[in-house]
Amino acid sequence: MLRPLGALPSLQIERFPQYLVRDGTNHRLVAQLLEDLDVGEAHAIELAKELNADAVLIDEAAARTSAIKLGLHTTGVLGVLLLAKHDRLVGPIRPLIHSLREELGFFLTDSLVERVLRHAGE
Repeated sequence: MLRPLGALPSLQIERFPQYLVRDGTNHRLVAQLLEDLDVGEAHAIELAKELNADAVLIDEAAARTSAIKLGLHTTGVLGVLLLAKHDRLVGPIRPLIHSLREELGFFLTDSLVERVLRHAGE
């Protein structure tokens, strides 16, 4: 069952003082990215580029392509789940992937899910 966006819990960033919230400064790059991407994706890519980040967390295909063209490494939520399992921060990821698809409406192809589960040993 899909939940309307308004039904999703909001993140209260002030509850996480260890995280820094900031904007990037390359407004020209953001403007270029906005021709093809959503606002959040454009800003995430710009800031990752500005900070010389190890990777940027992006799931949408067009945004991943744009990030890669700019020389960034990308990972998606499934990559984060694999890392979390590898580091023993979570147990089986199959039920988490099921929740992403069924409760939150993530579009994940069966072949991608199967490949991730194989890497996870599930």
